[in-house]
Amino acid sequence: PQTQLIKVMLVAQVINVVLLEPILICIVLLANKKWLMGKFVNRPWYNILTWLTVAMLIFLSGVLVVNSF
Repeated sequence: PQTQLIKVMLVAQVINVVLLEPILICIVLLANKKWLMGKFVNRPWYNILTWLTVAMLIFLSGVLVVNSF
């Protein structure tokens, strides 16, 4: 076909990044539930590191989406 494979791969990556953010936030929130995780619940220092990583990922995702189109 006449489609450029690089553009298809880039669009697939953008969709992947957009879908990753809410799923990652839900996983982090679930990992903080004491009733669900029991003794494996996240520690406070790990929560700080996790939320900083999530924030950085959201920022970088926005940069990718803006630069892609």
